[in-house]
Amino acid sequence: MEDGLKEQYKYKGLKIVFAVKKGIPYSTVLSGATVLKSCSNDSMEKVKDEVRDFLKNPKSIEHIITKNHAKFLREKGIENPEQIGIYKAESKRQLRSTHCYSCGHSLTSFVNYTCKKCNWLLCSCGACRCGYYKF
Repeated sequence: MEDGLKEQYKYKGLKIVFAVKKGIPYSTVLSGATVLKSCSNDSMEKVKDEVRDFLKNPKSIEHIITKNHAKFLREKGIENPEQIGIYKAESKRQLRSTHCYSCGHSLTSFVNYTCKKCNWLLCSCGACRCGYYKF
């Protein structure tokens, strides 16, 4: 791959970009506008292996979203944000589909996590109902 050339893929609601910049292969895994993983290496195959390993482990994505959620809640002045957990909704319920009020990213109950405190769909940026205020 030459500089500037890109490959883009969609996988389980994520956007994965592979490219070369200044001769260095890199990749970015995005959920909406939120970067979940960014990596570079000396070969594109090593970059792709790192991304595959990241995507194979759902706990790695859950960990990043949990950190983003705690940071968002802390910025909103909510006490003990680290104690507010998240969960993946079972697909037995009807599909819920909406968008994030904070960043505008599309959310669905089949892809996104849910906040244990407010039971709203949780955006990868960390936003949930706990930080939502009507004006």
